[in-house]
Amino acid sequence: DINLTTAGYKFYGTGVADSAGYSLASTGDINGDGYDDLVLGAYLNDEGLGTNPGKAYILLSPMVYTYCGNGVVEACETCDDGNQLDGDSCPSTCVIEALPGCKATGFNGSAYQFCGPSTPLSLYTWIQAKAFCEAQGWHLAAVTSSAENNFLAETLYTFNYPLNSAWLGYNNPDMSGAAGFEWTTGEPVTYVNWKTGNPTNNSQNCAAIHDGSDGWADMGEWYSSDCTSSGSMALICELKFVGSEPIPVCGNGLLEGLEECDDSNELAGDGCSEACETE
Repeated sequence: DINLTTAGYKFYGTGVADSAGYSLASTGDINGDGYDDLVLGAYLNDEGLGTNPGKAYILLSPMVYTYCGNGVVEACETCDDGNQLDGDSCPSTCVIEALPGCKATGFNGSAYQFCGPSTPLSLYTWIQAKAFCEAQGWHLAAVTSSAENNFLAETLYTFNYPLNSAWLGYNNPDMSGAAGFEWTTGEPVTYVNWKTGNPTNNSQNCAAIHDGSDGWADMGEWYSSDCTSSGSMALICELKFVGSEPIPVCGNGLLEGLEECDDSNELAGDGCSEACETE
């Protein structure tokens, strides 16, 4: 049987009850690129003259096909954990539903939630943003390459929030200057993109990415801000996948990877250590 919920491409008609997809046929190679193309019919479409004159759509190949469940995030997928099961970190459709007030997308093995002012917290401090993501089993975005950074900045700009910046997971918990910044996930720091003059001082220990929309900073540049400031800021939650499993995040309340326990905090002395090992 073919499960159409995992189809690589979905096509929708432009009107209600226009019977788009009622007919589908090969047209041969229309554009001369060496690949046969398709024509899709919607015989009840009423955009033209008269009553239901119909409409045809030309679908040019090659199209990139995806397979949900192969462990690789492809085309329109936002996650792929190597199976087609519900109830785990990635649904059977390989498309993660957006959280309330957020927009979901995916890039290069990670799923992201871009959350703006219509989420339950309209003005986020970095501390609130971190707690919001981790409550969903995610983490604030950790950027590991220029390609990922460009994707996040361009997506933030495209989503057109009234906010031009979003919190990242980069922070300086020891307030020890630029050298003390680290990702909340604990992963190695392999990429940074500070705006000139940032990080600024020891009272601004959390990083945000700017979408470049107001000219104050270039698209994708980072700047440091007060972690407890409640200025208007969006946030980006991320869920990384390595092979078929998400990277475990200690303190999110989910038992993942090699964790022995996870009691929703990173405190020692309560039976589950700050490294999610049984005490």
